[in-house]
Amino acid sequence: MANEEQIEAWNGSMGEKWAERQDRMDALLEPLSRLALEHANVGAGEVVLDIGCGCGATSIAMAAKGRSVTGYDISAPMFAAARERARGVDNVSFVEADASRVALEPVGDVLFSRFGVMFFDDPVAAFTNLRSGLKPGGRVCLLVWRSLMENEWMAQPLGAIMAFIESRGAPNPRAPGPFAFADKDYVAELLAKAGFVDIGFEEIDGKLELGSSAADAVREFSEMGPLASLLEQANERDKAVAAVQEVMAAHVDDDGAVRMGAACWIVSASVA
Repeated sequence: MANEEQIEAWNGSMGEKWAERQDRMDALLEPLSRLALEHANVGAGEVVLDIGCGCGATSIAMAAKGRSVTGYDISAPMFAAARERARGVDNVSFVEADASRVALEPVGDVLFSRFGVMFFDDPVAAFTNLRSGLKPGGRVCLLVWRSLMENEWMAQPLGAIMAFIESRGAPNPRAPGPFAFADKDYVAELLAKAGFVDIGFEEIDGKLELGSSAADAVREFSEMGPLASLLEQANERDKAVAAVQEVMAAHVDDDGAVRMGAACWIVSASVA
């Protein structure tokens, strides 16, 4: 989707559902978020720009270590949730704006994002703008998904659903979306074009707890996220849901929870 479509989607039911479930989403992503925050290594005197901050969990976490954090997001429901969660935290603020276009002053030491930068319709222009918010020597820490096939938490239920959806051809793997930054050569190229240097990639692998049971995991997939919209397009929705249930049941651990593999990049870069 183009930026305007993203803004419309995240200011509608998608943003509202995410805000309602934010505590659960933070718990889901915690193993990956923790590693990204450790990699960012925010210092006591540093200013942080948190791009696609959502409901503010990473912004608040970094504010505990840095001098100040500004979170940027396009979603009004998530923006409202972030401000409420940060009540009483003096060194964090939030801006409801498209970070790819908003005017920025070169005050940042760290540009951080947890799964918030893969949706720009013009990523080179977006990162050129974001670079303008960093001081010379400022650094970048981005957590992004690797390929769909490396992320079984998405690939397997998606495969189950697609059996019930009319084929529409292979999508553009670099189109704005969760897995748009899977190709590290592509990401390195666009960051270099945007003026960044010292570009590097670290592989991160982990397990996501998708639900306390197979039924719980299916319910979450059915109510929010990209798979929820695909389920609505399935020509036999009940059978598609049953197929997802079968996938989840195959990944139930001894404690009954559903855990599946996740694969990410931590992308680093700096400003000359």
